[in-house]
Amino acid sequence: MKEMNNIYKVPDGYFDSLQKRLEAIPSQHTEERAPVVAMPLWTRIRPYVALAACMLMAFFIGNFFLGRNQASAPAEFGLQDYYMADLIPVTNPYAIYDDAPMDLYTMESSSEDDVVQYLISSGTSVDYIAYLLNQ
Repeated sequence: MKEMNNIYKVPDGYFDSLQKRLEAIPSQHTEERAPVVAMPLWTRIRPYVALAACMLMAFFIGNFFLGRNQASAPAEFGLQDYYMADLIPVTNPYAIYDDAPMDLYTMESSSEDDVVQYLISSGTSVDYIAYLLNQ
């Protein structure tokens, strides 16, 4: 097999003058530097003002579109429906966990008197019970 020679060569006298060239580099850069000029205030705060303007614009545009869509959406259930759902007691709350279908004919149904008795025993005000009965 042929022996490989080093294909890279260093020029003659390269390392002899290396120290002088390295010492001359900092002096060249200090001479070429331009004086520092103070930036005007507007130039410094312009990006922050642009960011604040974009955020305000996004807020107002979003508020405009959400306000328009919310006003046109129909209400499916009234607040009164939710009140009544909380006040009527469930006679068999564990029936929803059973696999067998519930027999609707054998279940006890709550009458209006049962609901009123429950509301009285739970501490509901008499005015509110009268309001519910008069609806």
